[in-house]
Amino acid sequence: TKKIAPPDSTANVSAIACALQGNHLYVLANPDAQRAMANSQSLVYVYKFALNGELLKQAAIPVGARSRVAIDLLAQGDKLTVLGYGKDDDAKNEYYNMFITSFDEALAFQTRVLKDGGYSQYSAVRQVGNHLHIGGEFLPKSISKDDLPLDYAISKIKQGGGYLWSTRPKHKFVTASDNIATAVGTDGAAYSLSQNRGDTSLIAVDANGTAAPAKTYKSRFCKVKTFTGDARGLLAIRESCAGGKRKNTLVRIDPAAATEQPLDMLGAEPAFVTTTQTHWYGVGASAGKLTLAFGTNVQSSSGPVTAAGTR
Repeated sequence: TKKIAPPDSTANVSAIACALQGNHLYVLANPDAQRAMANSQSLVYVYKFALNGELLKQAAIPVGARSRVAIDLLAQGDKLTVLGYGKDDDAKNEYYNMFITSFDEALAFQTRVLKDGGYSQYSAVRQVGNHLHIGGEFLPKSISKDDLPLDYAISKIKQGGGYLWSTRPKHKFVTASDNIATAVGTDGAAYSLSQNRGDTSLIAVDANGTAAPAKTYKSRFCKVKTFTGDARGLLAIRESCAGGKRKNTLVRIDPAAATEQPLDMLGAEPAFVTTTQTHWYGVGASAGKLTLAFGTNVQSSSGPVTAAGTR
């Protein structure tokens, strides 16, 4: 274990995402410029590590905003892309934009700013070809500090900057956009999932921005902890509405049939699941041991691989 000091005398660092490319690991992080959270000014840094853990370089992404927040780090081929948003404010209003930054192994940044608002740091994003598909809470270009933004949206963005389309799926029983979970499939289709008193609502938006009617089904699961998609369906870790010893369960969701099936692949305590273009990976725990499962789809697994671990 190696400890890395916050850059430039900043207060602390929050790691957001990482990507392995060639013989280097790149980490996207938000250092906070001040300790007082009410006055916090976030920066966006990229760290470059050798595979032995040596820190080779670090650099801040220059964005002209008082506070900058990282959303995700995407790697495709030899290209690395950072997505984030910037925030400014005055006595009455807050102002938001979004930035897309590409960089090379020398950490030379090229940034494009989208000035029509931006997605929050909890949004789901996936790169498909030369486009970014994103869904989550949308922060408007300008909003009064007395207002609470409740805008949920899904968009397709050119990697070079600029929206191709945006749509706003409506979940009937949801009043806050942060109560909607979003997954983006490997084909660019996006799925938004909400729940209300045992009813789960799922809305699919295809890669061209066409939203299908909402499908609602009964479920014994409530809160969504992790939500991801691949070409064969959706995977989610959901919390039981009833609580009990087994709080979280890995489920497979069939968006066409609007059904879900519990999967017993991540031990008694599923913690995280994600997908790439070709594989899915999950992490959980059981009897004090870490469980790693992976496969080419949600129906065939290489089998859990257990290793000693601490919780």
